[in-house]
Amino acid sequence: MARTESDAALFGIAYLGVKDIYSADNSSPQTTEINARHRVGTLMKWVNIAAVESVGLILLLMSAAPPGHKRWPLMGGVIGLIVTYSQYLYAKACGLMSIDQPVTEQFGGQPTSTKGRTR
Repeated sequence: MARTESDAALFGIAYLGVKDIYSADNSSPQTTEINARHRVGTLMKWVNIAAVESVGLILLLMSAAPPGHKRWPLMGGVIGLIVTYSQYLYAKACGLMSIDQPVTEQFGGQPTSTKGRTR
């Protein structure tokens, strides 16, 4: 089947839609890495919620695409989902392995790490 100008748009909308959902639902992978030791459950809960929302967006865009062109939002969305979810998994793994890095939050009123901070 011949491609149309809407194929690239459907691909891009699905890819960017997935990325935008993650931006709205989660802090960045950098923040996930920094705070994984203390908040991994909460952080990954929202990553998983964003994945479910992303699948809904992909399905919606596929249903709106004309016959023969449904693969473009599927491919764009799935690639966006794989890339973004992988970033968060990698950030989580790195954060759980880093033991002595300072955190960006205080827990219980006291910083959990003072490394790198001036007094």
